[in-house]
Amino acid sequence: MKKIIIKRCVKIASLLIAVVLFLAFLQRYILTNVSDNTIRLRGFYQEEPNTLDVIVLGASEVYSDFSADELYKKTGVTSYPYSFAANPVTLWKYELREILERQTPKLLIVELNGAQYGKDMLYNSAAFRYLTQDMKLLPEKKEIIDTYGTDSKLSYYFPILKYHSEWHRGKNLRNGYSMLVQDMRGYSLLKGSYSHMARKEVPEELKDYDRTATRDLNPEAEKYFREFLDECKASGIENVLFVRFPHLVTDKKGVDALKRNNRAGEIAAEYGYEYLDMDAFCGEAGIERPEDFHNTDHLMMSGQMKFTDYLADYLVRKYDLKPTDLSPEQKEKWDESVRWMDACFAYYQDYMKDPVFNREYTVYERSDVMARVKKYLDPQ
Repeated sequence: MKKIIIKRCVKIASLLIAVVLFLAFLQRYILTNVSDNTIRLRGFYQEEPNTLDVIVLGASEVYSDFSADELYKKTGVTSYPYSFAANPVTLWKYELREILERQTPKLLIVELNGAQYGKDMLYNSAAFRYLTQDMKLLPEKKEIIDTYGTDSKLSYYFPILKYHSEWHRGKNLRNGYSMLVQDMRGYSLLKGSYSHMARKEVPEELKDYDRTATRDLNPEAEKYFREFLDECKASGIENVLFVRFPHLVTDKKGVDALKRNNRAGEIAAEYGYEYLDMDAFCGEAGIERPEDFHNTDHLMMSGQMKFTDYLADYLVRKYDLKPTDLSPEQKEKWDESVRWMDACFAYYQDYMKDPVFNREYTVYERSDVMARVKKYLDPQ
């Protein structure tokens, strides 16, 4: 009788373990909200600890305008865009802690757009979910959820509770499969980049505005920004650079955003940090306006490559960055990533011979996109 009871207990335990593992699989890849932001942040955690010399933090301007693969190709310096859509300054101090839990960057670059947000964007619920989904620092994760969570607190820890009915969405399923492929490989091929392949029609740029004018930040945004700056000071990171990435200023809203960026730059300077309006250097970088822009806030892939090349030259001159010391195995992975980025750009150039105008079309690490890009890989 005792042996029978033990066997039954083992069977029940095995069944429970199988059910838990199956639910964990569903929550990770199917019954959840998987986007390019999820894939990008997951890729950060797949980078080996203390192997990234540069981290670029910010919102969609970062992953649309910056290519870690291109920076590595140009300089031999490893980097990663720790960024997601509508990333508000509200969360930056937590992100810095999360970054430093895994990496010891020589340079942190912060794109300032998330500091000029108004109150609605400072508390964007989607941004809180993007960040907390894979956070490793549990006290910080709990603080974000308890302070800013707008839904069931439990759903932040178990996304299946919120997204269980969305499994049938085609894009979500493709992204989930793409993340599974990335997880099985163990590292990101495109290092979080998100490249635009179609231009949207935008109004003509304004001519008569003062590029150096300032406007006060939202008081809450300034509070969060100063908290982040205090974290930077305490972090021990030797170099922190605050930047404004390229934008097209076409209306009063764009002018106000520039003024608030400039004000954030002034505040950063109070703490001894450099602020650089990179938009002013588009001409030197060879970025054509508006041809190299997807819309007013993001570059096309052509602009992304030009901007990254220009930024790479600046960083090497300013901070004397040297190629990252990598093992042969690590270097092989980065070289593979560069091959894939080159293939993406070849795909982009081919597509632009007969583009579809005024639509949304992007290249990021999604399985169906990568399948189309694969034929552009150089034979090995």
